[in-house]
Amino acid sequence: MNTMRNSIQLMGRVGLEPIIRMTKTGSKMAALRIATHQFSKNELGEWTDHVHWHNLVVWGRLVKTVELQCTKGTHVLIEGALTYRDFVDNAGVKRTNAEIKVRELQVIDKIIVQENT
Repeated sequence: MNTMRNSIQLMGRVGLEPIIRMTKTGSKMAALRIATHQFSKNELGEWTDHVHWHNLVVWGRLVKTVELQCTKGTHVLIEGALTYRDFVDNAGVKRTNAEIKVRELQVIDKIIVQENT
């Protein structure tokens, strides 16, 4: 087993409509966010739901999958690498954003085809 691997796997739902952009070099990329849930008991023994939001960046052949199959609420399974991007916000403050560079994406939702009668 390789102990020096940057890999993350998440299953969640798309939170907003994906944003598809074209780079200056003509490549397409997709940016989207997914929500995952973590359930745990609080001090009173009650179950609580913690929602975690994850920023995803998709490149290459997978952008077409995002364009055609992913909308708000779509259930997806992704595998990728955790990356960090530094930027300066509008107030001039340096910030760091954690993103997942997606290597594999699978839509979990069942596709229901209705026949016209």
